[in-house]
Amino acid sequence: MNPILTATDWVADTEHCTAAFRVGHIGGHVHGAAPVLAGLLTLTPDGRPITAAGVVDLAAIDTGNPRRDRDLRKPRLLDLDGHPRTTFTAEDITADGPRWRVAGVAAVRGRAVPLIFTVDTFDITDTAVTVTASAVLDRTAFGLRAPSLLIGRWVDITVRVVLRPALQVGQGETGERVADTDQFGVGARAQVDQADRTAQVAHIEMGVEPGQADGLSVPA
Repeated sequence: MNPILTATDWVADTEHCTAAFRVGHIGGHVHGAAPVLAGLLTLTPDGRPITAAGVVDLAAIDTGNPRRDRDLRKPRLLDLDGHPRTTFTAEDITADGPRWRVAGVAAVRGRAVPLIFTVDTFDITDTAVTVTASAVLDRTAFGLRAPSLLIGRWVDITVRVVLRPALQVGQGETGERVADTDQFGVGARAQVDQADRTAQVAHIEMGVEPGQADGLSVPA
């Protein structure tokens, strides 16, 4: 049976997901990445996305320079001890020609920041949905102040996410259901529940009501 006809919840296969960024630095660019911890995509029976949410482990950021990574942890920069994870919650998903436009709210460094992704790749097979999307984030929107020569204002973000049908992810090798686990565990129910709760994380933690992404005011 084709899962797309029966499964609406698709959860991230985190071992095959990447979240990468690029930002200006002293006349060049710094590239980095962070692990994807969880993700949820809900599709209509005909394969149209209607909700999406994800969690990135920003505390595990890797720019290829351990000293720089330690500096980024400091409160005056990313404050990763206080805010180790970044969430994104889609508020509006619309077709944009052959691509999708996903507008939502990212919770970064303790602030709610409007963010718009452009989905460049959206491939559906019987066993997986593969999504590649990009966005540009204004670092001043989440309170990171630094000379633009050292850290450029605009951060280019690219994510590649591979998702599996929730039931498929939740089955063991012999087909039995895997037991529920703590957050971000291997159990499909746990992963779906966590990713589903992600859709409320930014609102709960930041005090933002759903549907306010477009008119969200960002603290100075």
